[in-house]
Amino acid sequence: MIELDNLDGKTLAYLQGNSRESFQEIAKCCLTSVPTVKSRIDRMLELGVIRKFTIDIDNIKLGITEAILIVNAKPGAVGRIAEELRGLEEVKELYVTSDSDTAIVSRVAGDMQRILAIQERIDLTDVNNIRILSVKNAFRKDSKTISFAALSVRVS
Repeated sequence: MIELDNLDGKTLAYLQGNSRESFQEIAKCCLTSVPTVKSRIDRMLELGVIRKFTIDIDNIKLGITEAILIVNAKPGAVGRIAEELRGLEEVKELYVTSDSDTAIVSRVAGDMQRILAIQERIDLTDVNNIRILSVKNAFRKDSKTISFAALSVRVS
């Protein structure tokens, strides 16, 4: 486990809010120098704490539909189906739950016809049912930001 201090934590918090935040702005908010912020970010990149810097695109403005895909399958088929889903371009997140009815839950995005066609592109052997729920409103979409309080990361 990598130990972070308060400055590392504050720096990560600023970057989570805006990955394009300038070193100067972060330094000002953290009451430290630009070279210190740069060296901390470089260190966290080197250690793999920060994997990449990214952007947040408004899919609705681009006409991209988001949906939740729920697959209820027999336990023996879950691994195979998850692997098939992982290979699909539309699948953006994929989870296998510990539910008694063994489910695969996924966030998918793309043209709605392609999302609906996912059922035709995977082997449905041992699948009990599939539900595709179109996302109407995303009230909180924050999959990349995880509070340090929720982690076993030591922030001193």
